[in-house]
Amino acid sequence: MSNKNQISKTKTKLETVQYQQIQQYEGPLPTAEQLEKYENLLTGAADRIITMAEKEQEHFHQLARKELELAEKEQEQSNTALKAIILNSRLGIVSAFILCLTTLCFGGFLIFMGFWRR
Repeated sequence: MSNKNQISKTKTKLETVQYQQIQQYEGPLPTAEQLEKYENLLTGAADRIITMAEKEQEHFHQLARKELELAEKEQEQSNTALKAIILNSRLGIVSAFILCLTTLCFGGFLIFMGFWRR
């Protein structure tokens, strides 16, 4: 009888196995298998999806180009403003030098002519 008990215990023991598969991808295009399923559902769907992805990429590139051009223009304006500041600073220094030199020369002339004695 012990054999029958062991057989019945073995038969009643069941195992449950669960299997889960997760697939993940990034990007504008689905996987090749999914593209094939789309094509089977609607003829030309895969081509339309690929065309859509190409247009999206071209649009993204245009935006990136415009952003780069805008950054370059801002840099040029910044450089121009910096150059103007440097030029104004140099003009101020040269003007101050000329004014000092003129004042010294005029003072020397006055001393030479004897205006300091009065």
